[in-house]
Amino acid sequence: MRVDNQNLNGAAGLQPGRPPETNPADGLGSQSSSHRTGAVGSDHADISSLAENVSQALATQSVNRAQHIQELARQYSAGTYRPDARSISSAIVADAIGGKDGAQ
Repeated sequence: MRVDNQNLNGAAGLQPGRPPETNPADGLGSQSSSHRTGAVGSDHADISSLAENVSQALATQSVNRAQHIQELARQYSAGTYRPDARSISSAIVADAIGGKDGAQ
């Protein structure tokens, strides 16, 4: 498969026929320093903080899920696992019609 896209310029990002100050890869390069607000790279801290929060939430969810699965395996091995047929059937129907996952 071959992709012919003239807008893909590689790492340099320069577009022929356009002055550097209007190149989208330059970001806010055309603004003077008096019109800028916030510190340079301040969005990096926000993004890093958000990424850290998402990472922590996913790790917590992963641990909780692993514990839940271990508990289900223990119940199954002991012969005490009793699934809720109503919840299972509701989740299957909701999934089939594209609704919200009812198993949560």
